[in-house]
Amino acid sequence: MLKLKDVSKFYYNKGLISTGFTKINLELKMGEFVVITGESGSGKSTLLNVLSGLDSYEEGEMYINGEETSHYTEKDFEDYRRKYIANIFQSFNLINSYTVYQNVELVLLLNGYKRKQVKKKVLEMIEKVGLTEFKNTKVSKLSGGQKQRVAIARAMVKETPIIVADEPTGNLDTKSSKDVIELLKKVAKDKLVIVVTHNLEQVEEYATRIIKMHDGRIIENKMIKEAKEVEHIETSKYNKITIGNKYRLGIRNTFNIITKFLLLFAVFLFISASLLSEYASFEQTEYETNKLGYNYYFRNLSDNRIIIKKEDKTSFTNEDYDKIANIENVDYIINDDLLLDNEFCINNEEDIYIYGKINNIKQYRGTLTQGRMPQEENEVILRIPKEHYQVRNGLNKILEKNYTVRDDSTGEKKEGITLKIVGIETYDNSTFLTGGMWEVNFYLNEKMLENFRKNINQNYSTIKSLFNGKYYTSQIRKFIF
Repeated sequence: MLKLKDVSKFYYNKGLISTGFTKINLELKMGEFVVITGESGSGKSTLLNVLSGLDSYEEGEMYINGEETSHYTEKDFEDYRRKYIANIFQSFNLINSYTVYQNVELVLLLNGYKRKQVKKKVLEMIEKVGLTEFKNTKVSKLSGGQKQRVAIARAMVKETPIIVADEPTGNLDTKSSKDVIELLKKVAKDKLVIVVTHNLEQVEEYATRIIKMHDGRIIENKMIKEAKEVEHIETSKYNKITIGNKYRLGIRNTFNIITKFLLLFAVFLFISASLLSEYASFEQTEYETNKLGYNYYFRNLSDNRIIIKKEDKTSFTNEDYDKIANIENVDYIINDDLLLDNEFCINNEEDIYIYGKINNIKQYRGTLTQGRMPQEENEVILRIPKEHYQVRNGLNKILEKNYTVRDDSTGEKKEGITLKIVGIETYDNSTFLTGGMWEVNFYLNEKMLENFRKNINQNYSTIKSLFNGKYYTSQIRKFIF
């Protein structure tokens, strides 16, 4: 089954070469219970690692079932371990937060078995090692001897032809050690079992062969009993782990230890909150940056403003307005929004000048700081920041005064439009808008708004002229800055 011919193992460390073992010649067969013994540093564990494919070798040749292995890659040795080798470790290498059943089941799930295929096999193996009553007990609550039984069950359930055990009784008392070796001998009677130990007395009566090592060499290779010959060698079957098993094990590992889960969840929340906060800060900065500068077409840059136009460029009908008004979160509709992008200046005989935008009184949602709501046609409400220089002079100087309206860009007086401010709302706004202007709004009734629309539309008109018998169309547009 396993054959070594002049095999040597060396270690390289910072230019120094040390020997694991030298020129080992050995042949092991199925059905044998081989014990490798020797003092610490004799090379017995190194030899076991080479035999089990956990470590490579530098000289000679190792044959596995008659096949040379000197050309093996890491992937080849991985396949060899999955097909031929089951390991039992001195420190058990169990998952303490898993139950006995879950520890034994794990190796089959990793080897591509589906969950419904493994239950019977796992329960039978647990019964063989005498732990049926502990199948749902977490390994952390078991004794050392019971843990080693779980490790044996986990190794045996793979159904590999070779079992290797490195000091399997090293952490056990005398009785537990004897029970484990007897169990190992019982469940592995048709396999090749290789046990490394420094305590020969514990395993001597079960061995079919004893190999003693000293300074990296075999000094004794003694056959104790004739091993039962095994003709057919059946390797372990395995596939890639399934997607279902990956998710199952992932969920199990996540929730298996509550304190670990809570800690991971807290870390996840902290990282998520940090990333979201950073992202929100970046988006807010980008948004504020985009608001800077002058917009040629639009002066009203409110977040709540949505401009709509029809794809066929036809006029909106009352039916269209009704449909838009019924959309969720639509506060109100401004049919002709040219007013939103134009500013006007008002002044009076006391040289009070105020620049602002024109709005419909129906859109006013605030609370007056001083004054009253409009009653007459030319009466308006003023919404203005507290920091505005005219407010600092006193609201009484603004209220109940008549004002002349002038075009913001030209200063031209708007004939026939006179306003009276009867109510004022002041609000906190310590920043200037684009261009250094305050956010100031006038609220007027519908009839006064019509006068403003007429004045604005005069800036957007076309003229058809007849010249030399031909008609020419030109557009007159007064741009507002």
